[in-house]
Order: sequence, then C-alpha cells, then structure tokens
Amino acid sequence: MRALLFIFILFPLLANAEKLPTLQGLDDPNWGSGQTIADDKFPEYLEKHEDYTSAIVEWQRVIYRTSNQNIQTRAYFKIANLYNKLNNHPKALKAYENYLSRYPKTSKKPFILSQIHRLSILTGDSETAATIRKQLLKLEKSEKSNSFKESIEQAELYELWLAGLQAKDTFIETHSEKGSELKDLLKSLPTQNHEQVKKATLLSLLPGGGYFYLGFVNWGVLIFMINLSFFYALLNAMKQKHWGYGLAFGSMAAFIYIGSMFYSSTLATEKAYFTRLEAMKTWDDLKPKAVDDFNNTPKAIQPFALSPHSKL
Repeated sequence: MRALLFIFILFPLLANAEKLPTLQGLDDPNWGSGQTIADDKFPEYLEKHEDYTSAIVEWQRVIYRTSNQNIQTRAYFKIANLYNKLNNHPKALKAYENYLSRYPKTSKKPFILSQIHRLSILTGDSETAATIRKQLLKLEKSEKSNSFKESIEQAELYELWLAGLQAKDTFIETHSEKGSELKDLLKSLPTQNHEQVKKATLLSLLPGGGYFYLGFVNWGVLIFMINLSFFYALLNAMKQKHWGYGLAFGSMAAFIYIGSMFYSSTLATEKAYFTRLEAMKTWDDLKPKAVDDFNNTPKAIQPFALSPHSKL
C-alpha cells in the first residue's frame, strides 16, 4: 500500500521534470569549468543604502569570484570611491594608485590623478601632490584633453585654497586661468607679512601703541598703565637699593613689554587672516570642487589660537 502511494506522489513530479530549470554550466557550451558567477548587485544595494564598509567587502569578494575583466575593473574603481566616501584618505589613496597601476590606459585617468593629488595633500604628502600636478600638466600638453585641463585647474585651486586657509603668503606656480586669478587675489591679502602686522609691531615699542593702532583702545590704555606702574616701581626699588625688588619688578616689566608686542603682532595677523577668510567666502567661482574637505576639518586648518583678549 505504501509503495502505491509513493508511486502516485512521485509520478506527477517525474512527468513534469522536463520543465525544471537547468544549470547554466550544463546548458551553455561556452561556460568554462573555472568560471564562477559574481553577484555585483548586492554591493550596489549596500552602497545605495550607504553601508559603505560592507559594500567594500562585497566588492572585494566580487573581484576574487569572477574572471570577468569588466566587472573586476568596475569593482576596483568602486572600492576606491567608497574609501573616499568614508573619508579614509590613506586607503582611498592606495586604492586609486592600485587602480591606476592595474589600468594605466584607463579613460578615467584625469579623475584618478586628481584624486591622488587631493588625497596626497590630505595625507600630508605634498611632494607626491606636486609630482602629480606636474604629471597632469605634461599629459594635458601631450594629449590636448579638456579633462586633463580641468583636472589641472582643480589641482591648482585645491592647493591654493588650502594655502589661503593656512595663512600662507607664498603660493604654487599656476598654469590655469582660474588658478592664476585665485593666486593674485590671495597675494593681495597677505597675512604674516601684512602691512598692519609690521606697523602694529613697531608701534608696540611704545607700550600699548600697537593696540591703539588696531583699534583696541581699552587694552592699549591698560597695557600702557601696567607698563608705567612696573617701570615706576622698578625706579623706586633701584633708588632705595632694594635689588631683589628691582629684579622682580624689572623682570615683570620686561615680560609685559615684550609680551604686549607679541600679542599686538598676533592680533594684526589674526585680523588680516579673517579678512582673507571673509573674502574667500565670496569667491564661489574659484572654489575647488572638493572644498568640503576644508569645511569638515576647520581645527586642522585655522593656524591661530585667538588671544584671550581678542575681539575677533
């Protein structure tokens, strides 16, 4: 009885067996025994949902599970871009360099080189950045490509923008029109060697003079009175031959005098720096495309710690 039931159940399945799907390797004569199927949809799904770390792992699996060159090329490029999105600058730099070494004739070369340039700066390798910028210029001349021209422009804007934010007064050699324009604007707004810095320092030879010049009248009066008080105390101590008091008052007077000169110079530099920053905010056409790099790291860029008495 059991045997009959088994036959009745199994018979319909056997009758429809020809409708069951067949394996790709058995049906396709071009299918090689060493080939595997790589799922490149899943990492795209992860990337779409902003799970970049998992997407990188899945793209790495795709590379090692397929022999399809097109898919592998795409996977290497995706990995570099994802490290970039994660702001993992060292790994992104290594991934782009790896991509370029594997595919030196890629049509994405201008973009790859511009990213290597940018990431070299962000990782502190200014020598590599300068080399890449020269390489872009050389390729632009030899290949007459607008892509290389734009990459050179972005590279120059990037370096100039960073130099401007770091309060530097010396700038790179430029070859692009926008780069030259930005360089001229930055040179017209110096910081360390600004005329106000020199005048404030010289006027500070008179205690409080630098503060008066910069518009900090209250601080100028205070510094002048403090210096005058200690100098008067020093003279009295010397008259009375109180050498210990004289040494103490003299040391304090010298410290305040020299310190006030330093602070007035710092205030003038800060004032010039923030004038430059305000101007840079208005130069929208001269901002590099990756200007967000600077917005995300303000503490690393601003070179000045404001003085305790600064109004800036």
